[in-house]
This record gives sequence, structure tokens and C-alpha cells, in this order.
Amino acid sequence: RQHTLCIRSATPRSATASFSSRSATAAGARGRMMSAFLLSVTMQASLTASWQPVPADDAWQRTARTSSPPRSGPTASADQAGNVWLFGGYAEPEGKPRHVVNDLLRYDGGSGWQQLQEPIDVTLKGGRVRDNRPGPRLATASCVVGDEMLVFGGWDPQTPGTGGVILDDVWSLSLAKQTWRRLAAPMPGGPASRHVVCNVGGTVILHTFRCLDSVLVWDAASETLKEQPTSGTPPS
Repeated sequence: RQHTLCIRSATPRSATASFSSRSATAAGARGRMMSAFLLSVTMQASLTASWQPVPADDAWQRTARTSSPPRSGPTASADQAGNVWLFGGYAEPEGKPRHVVNDLLRYDGGSGWQQLQEPIDVTLKGGRVRDNRPGPRLATASCVVGDEMLVFGGWDPQTPGTGGVILDDVWSLSLAKQTWRRLAAPMPGGPASRHVVCNVGGTVILHTFRCLDSVLVWDAASETLKEQPTSGTPPS
């Protein structure tokens, strides 16, 4: 079987992803220029992947506005029913300073946006950190596989001017129960932000734009990311 993954960037060193059942496309930005790439994923006895340049398609349609404050830098993924699950990012209320959040919203075509989880502080007394909610972040990446949404890494800007911290944690959200679980293994290769991930025909593929000859593939049995060599000329 062959599938297509679409990774598209709106700003330098950032991107989004989508896929079709036949092929995979990836786009990255260099300055003001948009570049697009096709990641051809073939699943036979073993998985192979190869990059190829393709033209970019910039057709967009506005469908609805979120009920939360305007948002930048969140991650969003669609499930098999067509619902969109949105997590984190900068909340940017009009006339007020923006702030990074860790709330959870869901969109469906019938009722629009619904906030399922409010932002909370994940640091408890004594400095302990909650293990049942991801911390605030943006520039993260997520995808839905089966009945869960996986969230990989991201950036917590923390106090303005400090530079914040790049994250390497991996989280699983049960879509049915809306409960979070932090997975034991962090992202290989260290913390990452402004990366992309997508479910391509049941195979979860992550690209950090660091590797020139590989992507990361999710192994559901071990709940870890494993390196998958690629061929062809990759996006920079």
C-alpha cells in the first residue's frame, strides 16, 4: 500500500500536516518562500519512505471560529468521525497579554467548538508536577491514532524573556474518557518544537526537520518512536 502525508508551513521553521490514502506531501518555509515535499510511504513486508518535491496547493476555506480567545500556535488533529481536537497554544484575548495554555477543545460540524478542559497549573506544592495533564505549550505536534490522540514535545515559553524550555515528553489522550497519560519514553534525539506528525494509513510518522536521512515512526506496542531511514532529497 502507498500513502501520502502532507506537511505544510505557514511561517519559517513551522509546519502542519495532513494525509490522503494514496500519497503524502510535506511543506516547509524558507523565509517568505513556501516549499512542498512528497513523502511517499510504501508498506509491504517492511516500511520504506522517500522524499520528492511537489507543487504546493494553497487553497483554504474558513469554516468556523473557536469559542475560546483567538489562538496561535496550538496543535489540532481530526479523528475518524471528523471531530477536531485542539490543544494548547497561545491564548490571545483582545486587549490583554497573550499567555500559553494547556486546555483542550473539540470541534464538530453540528455544535461547533466546545471547551472540554480548562487551563490548569501543572506544578503542585513542593514542586511536584502533575502526571495526568500536559503542561502549557505551543509549537507542539499531535495526531489521532485509534481512540487516542498523541502529543509530542513542544515549547513552553515560561516567563517572557527567559527563552522558555523545549520539551521532549510524549502524552496520550483517551478520546472517549478525555483523560491524559504521560508515556514513559521521551522523544528520541532530544527536545523538539515546530515539528510535524501525521497518521498515514495507520502508521504515525514524525519529522523534526533535523534529520536529513530519516523520519521517526511510532511503535504502538512499545509506545516509542523509532528511526526510519528515508531516501531522496528531504526538506531542510
